[in-house]
Amino acid sequence: FGKLFDPFADVFANLTVLLAFMLSGYVPLPVFIIILYRELNILFLRMLARGNGITIGAKKGGKTKTVCYILAEGFTLLIELLIVFSLAEKSVTDTMIIINKSIYWVAALLSVCSFIDYLVSYRKSIRGKSKLLRRTWRFCISSAFANRRGRYKARAKINRRRIFDTLRINFCAVTQ
Repeated sequence: FGKLFDPFADVFANLTVLLAFMLSGYVPLPVFIIILYRELNILFLRMLARGNGITIGAKKGGKTKTVCYILAEGFTLLIELLIVFSLAEKSVTDTMIIINKSIYWVAALLSVCSFIDYLVSYRKSIRGKSKLLRRTWRFCISSAFANRRGRYKARAKINRRRIFDTLRINFCAVTQ
């Protein structure tokens, strides 16, 4: 049970904290969207792989981005503590906020890099598998970029429907 739901718990805990900090103005919106996109797509990729009999374990890049998330979140808490209890001057906290946003941008970059690492790992694991798995890989990549610059809107809608159907089928298969 823990092996299956621990990644979900970790992702939603991190996303909840990041959402709270984004609403407070500490995390830039684009950073939150990048991290949200990465985390949800990794969950989807893991479910897809599990449905194909492949287990995707944690990678070094994923651990590194998690450490960066935690450092940025801890730094945000420090800044909030300094502001609430007036322990530092405004110029100091303003500088710390700029540094903190830079750490969040680094976390977003690490997030994208680790996502690419997971995709490459998944592709290597299905290389020797059937044609269906290779088509699934192509579908996953094409659906991620289908609605770029407003093109392929009908295709993106179909792809989203397929993704949600696949998620529903995989979730039902895992929970039974």
